[in-house]
Amino acid sequence: MRASPLGKLLLSFSACFALAAILFNSVSWMFVTIVLVSLFVYGRLRLVAETEELDIEVRREVLEDMIYAKEKATIKVEILNKGFNRVKGEIEELLPEELVLVGGMSRLEAEIAPRGIFSFSYSVLADKRGEYVIKGIRLHLSDLFGLNQDTIAIDFESTVVVHTERDILETARRLSQREHLRFVGPARNPAIALKEFEFDSIREYIPGDKARDILWKALPKLDELLTKIYRKESVLRTLILLDCSRSMRLSADETSMLDHGIDLTLQISRVLLSGLQPTGVVLFDEVSIIGEVMPGTGKHQFDGIVSLLKQAPASIRISGSTEAEKQPGPTVARAVVTGTETGYHDKEFIRALGHLADSDIVSSSGIGIDTKIRQVIAKNLASKLLFIVISDLISSGKSILSMARICQKTNNVLITIHTYADWYSALDEGLEKEMAEKLYENLMTSISLQAKLERFGAYYLRIGPADTTSRIIKTIRRTA
Repeated sequence: MRASPLGKLLLSFSACFALAAILFNSVSWMFVTIVLVSLFVYGRLRLVAETEELDIEVRREVLEDMIYAKEKATIKVEILNKGFNRVKGEIEELLPEELVLVGGMSRLEAEIAPRGIFSFSYSVLADKRGEYVIKGIRLHLSDLFGLNQDTIAIDFESTVVVHTERDILETARRLSQREHLRFVGPARNPAIALKEFEFDSIREYIPGDKARDILWKALPKLDELLTKIYRKESVLRTLILLDCSRSMRLSADETSMLDHGIDLTLQISRVLLSGLQPTGVVLFDEVSIIGEVMPGTGKHQFDGIVSLLKQAPASIRISGSTEAEKQPGPTVARAVVTGTETGYHDKEFIRALGHLADSDIVSSSGIGIDTKIRQVIAKNLASKLLFIVISDLISSGKSILSMARICQKTNNVLITIHTYADWYSALDEGLEKEMAEKLYENLMTSISLQAKLERFGAYYLRIGPADTTSRIIKTIRRTA
């Protein structure tokens, strides 16, 4: 509780009148002083009573179904005064710094009658994908005469989930029109896929064969009837597995590995779906499956993938000088993280993940992604599957090696897209000898892991933030 500027002015006049009443022994001035002070005290006591009886309900609604980065979102706020006293003052939304106000007002004067509703709306914009929490509202109240003020915070959290940029979706649409992934087995174009049959070979005519399948052009030359044989067309069901672990979320620069992975997942899935390849996405972290959309080619399959990727955890922005941290373990590619206090805790966390990945705890407990792959393969024994894993291989290195063994035994295909952590780290211009040695060790560890994956028949791609989906698709096409 504090005095307003008008209240401070009134108290100043009261002090002057009181001093004048004492000096000049004036009863009238003393009376004026008593009236002014009584007015101030009455306003304060009444504001205290109204504050104690305050009963406010806040309703907040984001009007857009999907919010994209660098696009404004409209938020509507309704404040219901459930008490019997009017509420007069200034209302302020407690917006996080990352949400920039681009339209309307988030702080404005209001007077809410008893049992009344006050509503307003404003627009915000976020530069990056993530979850932004609006913690509540702050009421700057004043008394009936405007002599006293009080500030009350009302906790009412709302989470604004911002997806990646809409331009990424537009890029995916354009990319799907000119790029196609073709593998042995699936249809070469939509027309063949719709027929569900593909030419296989030629054999001698047998009575009962369809006349339309007879090779009439060969009859004058060979003097015998030959017929064409078709085999049922198969499509390569694809499952993209995106690593959402903490190490993928760390970012000392503009884009985290997870942000890049989400963009790649959107664009690769759109390219595959444009070729009528059943495509699905699975999000996983260190120990569990976050969400999944199983492979399909339905009308709303891509919309389902977009909605799923919206659930991906927000990136963790860290700052400070970059320091390479080489972790023990033969099968896990290690990351470069920062050396700040926050970065230190992140390094400790990643070190623990490294030990977890090198142990048999994950696989034995059935919580690794290789367990999920076994389940998917068991449900699709009649068809060949393609698995595309996008990961930094820090917490999931051993599980992915296990996946490669499974795919090799079951004649399925695994492509590992390794978001190489060192390439996503902000390095200083001057590279010291110790840092260079650690970076070299990290690269050797990554190459060793690549050799193990390729030995199990898996394909391996090492990428950085500069690698685009178009380049990755061309590399996959050349490789697979």
